Amino acid sequence: MKSVHLFYTTRWWLWRFPALSWLMLAMLWLAPAIALHAGDPAFNFARVSSFVAPPDLTIYSNTAVLTLTNCTDTNYFYTIQSSTNLQDWITDPYNYFFAARSPGQTLTAYAVATGDICFYRAVTVPIRPIPLFKYAIAAGTNININGKNFRADSYDSSDTNYSTYLTNGFTGTNGIWIYGAGKAKSGGDVATDTAVKGSLNLGNGTIYGHLFTGPGAEADVVQMGPHGTVGDLAWAASNEGIEGDGTPTSWWQTNFNVTFPTLRAPTFSGTALPAVTTTGVYAGFIVIPQGSGISNFVVTLLPSSPIWVVGNATLWVKGSALASIRIAATNNASLDLYVGTTSGNGDTISILGTGGSNLNQPGYARNLRIFGLPSLNAIDMHGNAGWAACVYAPNADVLAGGAGNNVQDAAGALVVRSFTLKGHFNLHYDESLKANGPTY
Repeated sequence: MKSVHLFYTTRWWLWRFPALSWLMLAMLWLAPAIALHAGDPAFNFARVSSFVAPPDLTIYSNTAVLTLTNCTDTNYFYTIQSSTNLQDWITDPYNYFFAARSPGQTLTAYAVATGDICFYRAVTVPIRPIPLFKYAIAAGTNININGKNFRADSYDSSDTNYSTYLTNGFTGTNGIWIYGAGKAKSGGDVATDTAVKGSLNLGNGTIYGHLFTGPGAEADVVQMGPHGTVGDLAWAASNEGIEGDGTPTSWWQTNFNVTFPTLRAPTFSGTALPAVTTTGVYAGFIVIPQGSGISNFVVTLLPSSPIWVVGNATLWVKGSALASIRIAATNNASLDLYVGTTSGNGDTISILGTGGSNLNQPGYARNLRIFGLPSLNAIDMHGNAGWAACVYAPNADVLAGGAGNNVQDAAGALVVRSFTLKGHFNLHYDESLKANGPTY
């Protein structure tokens, strides 16, 4: 961390009477060791440039709205820390970092008001890559479970304690580490960047993880049935509702405030897809990349033949697509699939398993990365075929879920405009995406 900026308390008699707050701050300037961890070189009042105004507690309930002014550190993020004793500071684990893009910028931050008295401060940290996929589902608007059975949990394909080894695959002998119910974790976090009433309809679904809504969300923002559950696996085994609801440690937090970065189109010119293979194990498939070393492909529309990815490849579809894709079951093969363009709208993609089989499943979600450019507005992933992928399409509305009474089983993560179920659905978030997935 780089530096600490001024802070204010949420206790009403302090922020309504600033003179008392300034008196306390003056005391801290005279005895900084009282307020800071002694000897920590990261905290340095000598170069304070920005200022944190008194928190506004009147806009949203249980939420402190903080305004940071004169943010000159454009090469650093600002993050919020809180303390109840001015000695032990906790970084808000649920907030994105706030970045100043131009000198002197004013930033607005949100933090949970955690009790009768709480101090806040802004700390600068060097800009570093942020995982693109931090949640099982992150939506800009609505999430609607639509009365279907729903389960979100997590695993970690990079940790043998939280994944199951599967020998062989579609081809070859290389094993992979996949989701196993006996090794599930409580990291299936679901988030929506809105606080509008009814923006999240969980029904009787289960989230083994945290639930995040926009700043100031009230109780009626989340609609839950009598058996709806949000919380830790152990807690949810014998409880329903929201773990810790109404407390500072609640598994429902109301401070999700993020702007999803806009995707840039690929810069390569690319080549057309090769012809369908007619012999051998790949007969009937379009195989990419080719032995000639060509790995970048561009098409206006995808052909009807399924694609089998046997190495590292990038495919840009400049329009709508009906995709049937298989990733070779090795640790190396991967596909970056771009769909749409940077202008216009109305493009769609339907993602199906090959001949009714699963899509990159079993497989690593990080090996099938689907990027929706701004013109991609709809993604249909529902059906009986399972899939393993990570999807970043902030302008797209997603449909998922199995047909009839079948449960669609999926692994990976979604960042989309909205998410709606048409059938029963399980989503297992791969926590390794935080370390091994795309960043921004």
